[in-house]
Amino acid sequence: MNEMVPVSKWWNQTVMILGAQNRITRKMIVLAAANKDGGAHVDAALTSEYEALARGGAVGTFVYESKERSREEPIDNAHLVSLRQMGHELLHSPQLRALCDG
Repeated sequence: MNEMVPVSKWWNQTVMILGAQNRITRKMIVLAAANKDGGAHVDAALTSEYEALARGGAVGTFVYESKERSREEPIDNAHLVSLRQMGHELLHSPQLRALCDG
């Protein structure tokens, strides 16, 4: 289901919950990536939320099953997966597409 929401709601919406108290928004992920984890500036101290997303297994595991056996692997780099998904959401927004159609 596609639901169009105002940018401020989308930006501040909780997209992940790690533990009982750790709510993570798109804004938190993007700003941590931009200000602390790459580009022209890399900060030695990442936010705890961003660091948790980068840690393997923070958001779960993949289970690979075959006839002979089952293997479980932690999901790594959830912060990068989240950034890619946000890029997809932005690139497919009707308002942005309308600007391109000009």
